[in-house]
Amino acid sequence: MYILLFILLTFSSAFAQPMTMEEKKATYLEEIRGHIPQAMYLKIKSMKFEKYRPDGPTGGFFIDLNEYYSGMQLTADQIMCTGKIPEVLEVDDVSDFFNAIKRSFVKFSETVPCNQNSKSVVSLAELNKVFDQLKEKEIYNNDHPNGMCFSRTYLISKELDDLGIKSQQLQISGWIMAAYKKGMYYGTEGYPIHKANLVTVDTGEGEEIYVVDPMYFDRPISLEQYKKIVSIPSIKNQYLVLSQDDNEALYKSNLSREKIVGYKSCTYNKYILEEEKSKVMLPADEFYYTERHKMLEADKFKSREEAIAAAKKKIDY
Repeated sequence: MYILLFILLTFSSAFAQPMTMEEKKATYLEEIRGHIPQAMYLKIKSMKFEKYRPDGPTGGFFIDLNEYYSGMQLTADQIMCTGKIPEVLEVDDVSDFFNAIKRSFVKFSETVPCNQNSKSVVSLAELNKVFDQLKEKEIYNNDHPNGMCFSRTYLISKELDDLGIKSQQLQISGWIMAAYKKGMYYGTEGYPIHKANLVTVDTGEGEEIYVVDPMYFDRPISLEQYKKIVSIPSIKNQYLVLSQDDNEALYKSNLSREKIVGYKSCTYNKYILEEEKSKVMLPADEFYYTERHKMLEADKFKSREEAIAAAKKKIDY
Protein backbone atom coordinates (compact mmCIF):
# COMPACT_ATOMS: atom_id res chain seq x y z
CA MET A 1 0.00 0.00 0.00
CA TYR A 2 2.80 2.42 0.89
CA ILE A 3 4.57 1.60 -2.39
CA LEU A 4 1.36 2.31 -4.31
CA LEU A 5 0.90 5.61 -2.47
CA PHE A 6 4.50 6.60 -3.22
CA ILE A 7 4.00 5.80 -6.93
CA LEU A 8 0.79 7.83 -7.06
CA LEU A 9 2.40 10.84 -5.36
CA THR A 10 5.45 10.66 -7.61
CA PHE A 11 3.28 10.27 -10.68
CA SER A 12 1.05 13.21 -9.78
CA SER A 13 4.07 15.41 -8.95
CA ALA A 14 5.73 14.62 -12.24
CA PHE A 15 2.65 15.73 -14.15
CA ALA A 16 1.84 18.75 -11.96
CA GLN A 17 1.91 21.78 -14.24
CA PRO A 18 3.30 25.16 -13.13
CA MET A 19 1.01 28.16 -13.47
CA THR A 20 0.82 29.59 -16.98
CA MET A 21 1.44 33.27 -17.68
CA GLU A 22 -2.31 33.79 -18.09
CA GLU A 23 -3.04 32.14 -14.74
CA LYS A 24 -0.42 34.30 -13.02
CA LYS A 25 -1.80 37.39 -14.74
CA ALA A 26 -5.30 36.64 -13.43
CA THR A 27 -3.96 36.31 -9.87
CA TYR A 28 -2.00 39.57 -9.95
CA LEU A 29 -4.84 41.44 -11.66
CA GLU A 30 -7.05 40.83 -8.65
CA GLU A 31 -4.40 42.37 -6.37
CA ILE A 32 -4.35 45.68 -8.28
CA ARG A 33 -8.01 45.82 -9.30
CA GLY A 34 -9.13 48.23 -6.60
CA HIS A 35 -6.23 50.63 -7.15
CA ILE A 36 -6.73 51.61 -10.80
CA PRO A 37 -9.63 52.90 -12.96
CA GLN A 38 -11.82 50.21 -14.49
CA ALA A 39 -10.81 51.23 -18.04
CA MET A 40 -7.11 50.81 -17.19
CA TYR A 41 -7.82 47.48 -15.49
CA LEU A 42 -9.55 46.17 -18.63
CA LYS A 43 -6.66 47.31 -20.85
CA ILE A 44 -4.07 45.58 -18.66
CA LYS A 45 -6.31 42.51 -18.61
CA SER A 46 -6.21 42.45 -22.42
CA MET A 47 -2.38 42.62 -22.51
CA LYS A 48 -0.49 39.62 -23.84
CA PHE A 49 2.66 38.48 -22.05
CA GLU A 50 5.44 36.70 -23.90
CA LYS A 51 8.67 35.21 -22.62
CA TYR A 52 11.52 37.71 -22.56
CA ARG A 53 14.10 36.80 -25.22
CA PRO A 54 16.95 39.32 -25.52
CA ASP A 55 18.86 39.39 -28.81
CA GLY A 56 22.35 37.93 -28.99
CA PRO A 57 24.27 34.66 -29.17
CA THR A 58 23.29 33.62 -25.64
CA GLY A 59 19.78 32.89 -26.82
CA GLY A 60 18.26 34.55 -23.78
CA PHE A 61 20.25 32.62 -21.20
CA PHE A 62 21.86 35.79 -19.81
CA ILE A 63 19.81 38.91 -19.07
CA ASP A 64 21.09 42.40 -18.32
CA LEU A 65 19.03 42.67 -15.12
CA ASN A 66 19.55 46.42 -14.67
CA GLU A 67 18.37 47.13 -18.18
CA TYR A 68 15.50 44.65 -17.90
CA TYR A 69 14.09 45.95 -14.59
CA SER A 70 14.61 49.63 -15.38
CA GLY A 71 12.79 49.10 -18.69
CA MET A 72 9.97 47.30 -16.89
CA GLN A 73 9.65 50.14 -14.38
CA LEU A 74 9.65 52.72 -17.17
CA THR A 75 6.82 50.86 -18.89
CA ALA A 76 4.81 50.72 -15.64
CA ASP A 77 5.38 54.42 -14.94
CA GLN A 78 4.29 55.36 -18.46
CA ILE A 79 1.12 53.32 -18.02
CA MET A 80 0.29 55.16 -14.79
CA CYS A 81 1.14 58.58 -16.26
CA THR A 82 -0.35 58.33 -19.75
CA GLY A 83 -2.77 55.41 -19.61
CA LYS A 84 -1.13 54.02 -22.76
CA ILE A 85 -0.77 50.26 -22.43
CA PRO A 86 1.26 48.03 -24.78
CA GLU A 87 -0.64 45.21 -26.46
CA VAL A 88 2.26 42.78 -25.93
CA LEU A 89 5.00 42.82 -23.28
CA GLU A 90 8.00 40.53 -22.94
CA VAL A 91 8.66 39.45 -19.36
CA ASP A 92 10.93 36.98 -17.65
CA ASP A 93 8.09 36.45 -15.19
CA VAL A 94 4.64 38.08 -15.05
CA SER A 95 5.31 39.15 -11.45
CA ASP A 96 8.05 41.50 -12.70
CA PHE A 97 5.48 43.65 -14.47
CA PHE A 98 2.95 43.69 -11.65
CA ASN A 99 5.63 44.48 -9.03
CA ALA A 100 6.66 47.44 -11.19
CA ILE A 101 3.03 48.57 -11.35
CA LYS A 102 2.81 48.45 -7.55
CA ARG A 103 5.96 50.57 -7.26
CA SER A 104 4.29 53.05 -9.60
CA PHE A 105 1.29 53.15 -7.26
CA VAL A 106 3.65 54.34 -4.53
CA LYS A 107 5.28 56.94 -6.76
CA PHE A 108 2.06 58.42 -8.08
CA SER A 109 -0.30 57.90 -5.16
CA GLU A 110 -1.73 60.92 -3.39
CA THR A 111 0.11 61.84 -0.20
CA VAL A 112 -1.24 63.17 3.09
CA PRO A 113 0.78 65.92 4.80
CA CYS A 114 1.75 65.43 8.41
CA ASN A 115 -0.11 67.29 11.13
CA GLN A 116 1.54 70.71 11.40
CA ASN A 117 0.22 71.08 14.94
CA SER A 118 1.73 67.86 16.29
CA LYS A 119 3.79 68.31 19.47
CA SER A 120 7.42 67.24 19.58
CA VAL A 121 7.29 66.62 23.34
CA VAL A 122 4.38 65.27 25.42
CA SER A 123 3.81 64.29 29.02
CA LEU A 124 3.83 60.64 30.01
CA ALA A 125 0.15 60.94 31.02
CA GLU A 126 -0.73 62.13 27.50
CA LEU A 127 1.25 59.31 25.91
CA ASN A 128 -0.34 56.67 28.17
CA LYS A 129 -3.81 57.91 27.20
CA VAL A 130 -2.98 57.61 23.49
CA PHE A 131 -1.38 54.20 24.08
CA ASP A 132 -4.64 52.94 25.63
CA GLN A 133 -6.47 53.98 22.46
CA LEU A 134 -4.00 52.04 20.32
CA LYS A 135 -4.25 48.92 22.48
CA GLU A 136 -8.02 48.88 21.98
CA LYS A 137 -7.45 48.18 18.27
CA GLU A 138 -6.86 44.51 17.58
CA ILE A 139 -4.48 45.14 14.69
CA TYR A 140 -1.92 46.73 17.04
CA ASN A 141 -1.76 44.13 19.79
CA ASN A 142 -0.23 40.69 19.44
CA ASP A 143 -2.93 38.29 20.64
CA HIS A 144 -3.36 36.98 17.11
CA PRO A 145 0.06 37.66 15.62
CA ASN A 146 1.18 37.74 12.02
CA GLY A 147 4.36 39.75 12.44
CA MET A 148 4.10 42.81 10.17
CA CYS A 149 5.83 45.10 12.69
CA PHE A 150 7.00 47.37 9.86
CA SER A 151 3.41 47.77 8.68
CA ARG A 152 2.08 48.38 12.19
CA THR A 153 4.76 50.97 12.91
CA TYR A 154 3.90 53.01 9.81
CA LEU A 155 0.19 52.92 10.72
CA ILE A 156 0.85 53.81 14.37
CA SER A 157 3.05 56.69 13.23
CA LYS A 158 0.05 58.06 11.31
CA GLU A 159 -2.27 57.47 14.29
CA LEU A 160 0.09 59.37 16.60
CA ASP A 161 0.34 62.19 14.07
CA ASP A 162 -3.46 62.42 13.78
CA LEU A 163 -3.65 62.67 17.58
CA GLY A 164 -1.11 65.51 17.60
CA ILE A 165 2.06 63.66 18.60
CA LYS A 166 5.24 63.65 16.55
CA SER A 167 7.17 60.40 16.55
CA GLN A 168 10.15 58.64 15.06
CA GLN A 169 10.65 54.97 14.24
CA LEU A 170 13.09 52.59 15.88
CA GLN A 171 14.43 49.76 13.72
CA ILE A 172 16.29 47.01 15.59
CA SER A 173 18.45 44.40 13.91
CA GLY A 174 20.25 41.57 15.69
CA TRP A 175 17.82 39.74 17.95
CA ILE A 176 14.86 41.07 19.91
CA MET A 177 13.31 38.97 22.66
CA ALA A 178 9.79 40.13 23.45
CA ALA A 179 6.67 38.98 25.28
CA TYR A 180 3.10 38.70 24.03
CA LYS A 181 -0.14 38.11 25.90
CA LYS A 182 -2.96 35.66 25.31
CA GLY A 183 -5.76 35.64 27.84
CA MET A 184 -4.25 35.62 31.34
CA TYR A 185 -0.79 34.38 30.41
CA TYR A 186 2.36 35.55 28.64
CA GLY A 187 4.78 33.89 26.25
CA THR A 188 7.91 34.95 24.38
CA GLU A 189 9.18 35.06 20.82
CA GLY A 190 12.20 36.48 19.04
CA TYR A 191 12.87 38.22 15.73
CA PRO A 192 16.11 39.18 13.94
CA ILE A 193 14.56 42.53 12.99
CA HIS A 194 11.81 44.59 14.57
CA LYS A 195 10.32 48.06 14.40
CA ALA A 196 8.49 50.29 16.90
CA ASN A 197 7.67 53.97 17.41
CA LEU A 198 9.58 56.55 19.46
CA VAL A 199 8.11 59.58 21.24
CA THR A 200 9.90 62.28 23.27
CA VAL A 201 8.43 62.57 26.78
CA ASP A 202 8.76 65.33 29.36
CA THR A 203 9.26 63.28 32.54
CA GLY A 204 9.30 66.32 34.83
CA GLU A 205 13.02 65.83 35.31
CA GLY A 206 13.93 66.33 31.69
CA GLU A 207 13.15 64.90 28.25
CA GLU A 208 13.45 61.18 27.57
CA ILE A 209 12.78 58.96 24.56
CA TYR A 210 9.98 56.42 25.05
CA VAL A 211 9.12 53.40 22.91
CA VAL A 212 5.52 52.83 21.81
CA ASP A 213 5.26 49.10 21.05
CA PRO A 214 1.74 47.74 21.74
CA MET A 215 2.70 44.43 20.13
CA TYR A 216 4.87 43.56 23.11
CA PHE A 217 4.32 46.04 25.94
CA ASP A 218 1.32 47.14 28.01
CA ARG A 219 2.64 50.68 28.42
CA PRO A 220 5.10 53.07 26.76
CA ILE A 221 8.57 52.32 28.10
CA SER A 222 11.80 54.33 28.11
CA LEU A 223 14.22 53.47 25.31
CA GLU A 224 16.94 52.47 27.76
CA GLN A 225 14.59 50.09 29.60
CA TYR A 226 13.36 48.74 26.29
CA LYS A 227 16.88 47.91 25.13
CA LYS A 228 17.64 46.06 28.37
CA ILE A 229 14.48 43.98 28.19
CA VAL A 230 14.54 42.97 24.52
CA SER A 231 18.28 42.31 24.12
CA ILE A 232 20.32 39.27 25.09
CA PRO A 233 24.02 39.41 26.10
CA SER A 234 25.32 37.24 23.26
CA ILE A 235 24.04 39.47 20.44
CA LYS A 236 24.83 43.14 19.92
CA ASN A 237 21.74 44.83 18.51
CA GLN A 238 21.86 47.73 16.07
CA TYR A 239 19.36 50.54 16.75
CA LEU A 240 18.47 52.80 13.82
CA VAL A 241 16.22 55.86 14.28
CA LEU A 242 14.13 56.74 11.23
CA SER A 243 11.79 59.58 10.35
CA GLN A 244 8.16 59.65 11.44
CA ASP A 245 6.76 58.71 8.03
CA ASP A 246 9.44 56.25 6.96
CA ASN A 247 8.39 53.07 5.14
CA GLU A 248 10.58 50.57 3.31
CA ALA A 249 8.26 50.58 0.28
CA LEU A 250 9.28 54.19 -0.38
CA TYR A 251 12.87 53.17 -1.00
CA LYS A 252 12.54 50.02 -3.09
CA SER A 253 14.28 49.87 -6.48
CA ASN A 254 16.36 53.00 -5.86
CA LEU A 255 13.21 55.09 -5.60
CA SER A 256 14.18 58.20 -3.66
CA ARG A 257 11.53 60.08 -1.70
CA GLU A 258 12.16 63.24 -3.73
CA LYS A 259 10.88 61.46 -6.86
CA ILE A 260 7.53 60.69 -5.26
CA VAL A 261 4.75 62.95 -6.54
CA GLY A 262 3.58 65.31 -3.81
CA TYR A 263 6.55 64.57 -1.54
CA LYS A 264 7.00 67.04 1.31
CA SER A 265 9.20 67.01 4.39
CA CYS A 266 6.68 64.80 6.17
CA THR A 267 3.90 62.99 4.33
CA TYR A 268 2.06 59.69 4.36
CA ASN A 269 1.42 57.78 1.17
CA LYS A 270 -2.27 56.84 0.78
CA TYR A 271 -1.56 53.68 -1.21
CA ILE A 272 0.95 52.44 1.37
CA LEU A 273 -1.45 53.18 4.24
CA GLU A 274 -4.10 51.01 2.55
CA GLU A 275 -1.62 48.24 1.78
CA GLU A 276 -0.18 48.16 5.29
CA LYS A 277 -3.64 48.03 6.83
CA SER A 278 -4.59 45.09 4.62
CA LYS A 279 -1.39 43.28 5.66
CA VAL A 280 -1.94 43.59 9.41
CA MET A 281 -5.56 42.49 8.98
CA LEU A 282 -4.46 39.14 7.54
CA PRO A 283 -4.97 36.23 9.95
CA ALA A 284 -1.93 34.57 11.47
CA ASP A 285 -0.76 31.24 10.17
CA GLU A 286 -3.00 28.87 12.11
CA PHE A 287 -0.32 26.27 12.74
CA TYR A 288 2.07 28.85 14.13
CA TYR A 289 -0.68 30.47 16.19
CA THR A 290 -1.92 27.18 17.67
CA GLU A 291 1.53 25.75 18.43
CA ARG A 292 2.72 28.97 19.99
CA HIS A 293 -0.20 29.10 22.38
CA LYS A 294 0.19 25.47 23.35
CA MET A 295 3.62 26.45 24.64
CA LEU A 296 2.19 29.48 26.37
CA GLU A 297 -0.48 27.49 28.20
CA ALA A 298 2.15 24.98 29.34
CA ASP A 299 4.40 27.66 30.85
CA LYS A 300 1.66 29.92 32.28
CA PHE A 301 3.83 32.97 32.95
CA LYS A 302 1.84 35.69 34.67
CA SER A 303 3.93 38.70 33.62
CA ARG A 304 6.00 39.85 30.65
CA GLU A 305 9.08 40.09 32.85
CA GLU A 306 8.68 36.52 34.08
CA ALA A 307 8.19 35.18 30.53
CA ILE A 308 11.22 37.01 29.11
CA ALA A 309 13.47 36.07 32.04
CA ALA A 310 12.57 32.40 31.61
CA ALA A 311 13.21 32.55 27.86
CA LYS A 312 16.62 34.17 28.35
CA LYS A 313 17.63 31.43 30.78
CA LYS A 314 17.01 28.84 28.05
CA ILE A 315 19.34 30.63 25.64
CA ASP A 316 22.93 29.43 25.69
CA TYR A 317 24.97 32.61 25.90
